[in-house]
Amino acid sequence: MTPSDIAAMIDHAILQPTFTDAFIRRELEFAGQAGCAAVFVQPYVIPVAVDILKGTGTAVGAVVGFPQGGTPAAMKAEETRRYCERGATEVDMVVNVGKALGREFLYVEEEIALVKQAADGFGAPLKVIFETDYVRDDGVKTELCRICTRLGVAYVKTSTGSASTVSQ
Repeated sequence: MTPSDIAAMIDHAILQPTFTDAFIRRELEFAGQAGCAAVFVQPYVIPVAVDILKGTGTAVGAVVGFPQGGTPAAMKAEETRRYCERGATEVDMVVNVGKALGREFLYVEEEIALVKQAADGFGAPLKVIFETDYVRDDGVKTELCRICTRLGVAYVKTSTGSASTVSQ
């Protein structure tokens, strides 16, 4: 496996609120040159990312419900539509952590289904983030995987990388 093969499997996240525009541009250029699969950016960066990554084969991704998943489901779906209209071609959705921890799986499934429907309208793969710094229970993670499989979610991810480790 070559470095290019590995890069083509990486979703590069440029999401920290402390990142300056100059830093973000450098990271976008790096990701495009390296051939990363996708770069996930904050919503205001989507048009810049689309411009910088044009022709590189690196997809532009947006994160909905970022960072802790507490945005209402209908708003996550609306975020998805708006971000895809601006040029995002992939969507990461942070699951509602409190609902997952509370084992309110019907809510979680309906939320994921709503966001997936919005992403599907643009042909954008949906990736669901469990935020495993908080969702540590293997039974909960297993049920989230079952839901995502049932709904045809493209991928599941462990974390946005922005959560602090907490004790449960």
